[in-house]
Amino acid sequence: MYCGFGTLSSKLSSTVRNLGVTFDSHLRFDKQINNVVRTSFFQLRLLAKVKMFLSRHDLEKATHALIHSRLDYCNALYASVSQSSLSRLQLVRNAAAHLLTNTNRRVHITPVLNSLQWLPLLYRNDFKLLMFVFKALNGLAPSYLGLGLGLWNKLPAEMRLISDLGLFKSRLKTYLFRMAFNTQ
Repeated sequence: MYCGFGTLSSKLSSTVRNLGVTFDSHLRFDKQINNVVRTSFFQLRLLAKVKMFLSRHDLEKATHALIHSRLDYCNALYASVSQSSLSRLQLVRNAAAHLLTNTNRRVHITPVLNSLQWLPLLYRNDFKLLMFVFKALNGLAPSYLGLGLGLWNKLPAEMRLISDLGLFKSRLKTYLFRMAFNTQ
């Protein structure tokens, strides 16, 4: 029985899904973004059908639960995506804003987002990342993240100033080797 690489390579996928996020081989997240946009617009169509039965407050809660949760999930991964990919996600947010405020799609979105106090997606992602960093730095994040900061702060100052990854990796291993085996 021969199992050559030709057989194996024909069964490999160009994407992999982990924790609900679809990763492609180039980390462009095109399939992930397509999925978020498709499912979000589906949810918006459903919300539009029941909108008349909901109060503004309940519609806003449903929008946050069904739309914003999808846009926010693992949004740190979107930091490196193209502007065109990010703009597709912004279209979802804009449509949700129009639905919530009952404004026509032809109305310029900036005042609508401003009235809702919704940041454009690029800034919302930055906001979420910066809040995460603040929490980690101030002991407000999960304890395992604080441990990482504690470890970082215990490093000698000259090591924390290194900006070259290869040099940092080499010096870090040497430092930890000395710590582990009490060598100077």
